[in-house]
Amino acid sequence: SQGKHRTGAAMIAQDQLERIQSTPFSNAALDLMSPPVWTTPPWLANTGDSTLSAGEVPVQVAQAGGAVREQVFRVFYLVTADNPASPNPALRRVDVEVVWTEDRISNNKPTRTGQPTVAVSTMLVDNDR
Repeated sequence: SQGKHRTGAAMIAQDQLERIQSTPFSNAALDLMSPPVWTTPPWLANTGDSTLSAGEVPVQVAQAGGAVREQVFRVFYLVTADNPASPNPALRRVDVEVVWTEDRISNNKPTRTGQPTVAVSTMLVDNDR
């Protein structure tokens, strides 16, 4: 199941990057974070589903009798300057991290959260002008 969960997390991370890349550079969700703190994306508020917390993405598996929630992933993101020493206002770095818990294995990993993680990054260019 570890490989399946890692693949699921990678697909969610890629989906989040695509969403970020299609968001206008001027959108407040892509403003530089000061101080830089990992947070849940505002578009994953999950206010319509009381079984999910903000930033959670469930993966369902179709089974006889209906879909079953197999795994819940948590998504975090961070928006920082391209170069903290000499930032270019037309560039931003966006990091996305997808985290989950594995059953029956240690979740003490050498990652930011200590849990299994898939992380991806991209650079955004101000194309709004």
